[in-house]
Amino acid sequence: MLDSELDIEMMHDDEAVVLIAHGAIDYRSAPRFLAAMYRAILAGRRRVVIDLTGVEVIDAEGSSALASATRAASDNGVKLQTTGLPATQLGSFSAA
Repeated sequence: MLDSELDIEMMHDDEAVVLIAHGAIDYRSAPRFLAAMYRAILAGRRRVVIDLTGVEVIDAEGSSALASATRAASDNGVKLQTTGLPATQLGSFSAA
């Protein structure tokens, strides 16, 4: 798999939007990932869930995209939840 391969699936109901990512969130795919997260945040639901179970790697750009989305969600009164963050990434991710 190339580093920039990323598939993003979006599902929603009345309460939440769920983004399911598969592949790598790196400097090439992070802008597309961030745009998808912004669309989810602005969709008018109270909660956004980002499922990273299928993500193999998140580089610094991917971490920055997640942090930006966290701020955008907070600014818009949306609860953002991530799930399935790869254990190898737990030390490098910061939502500050």
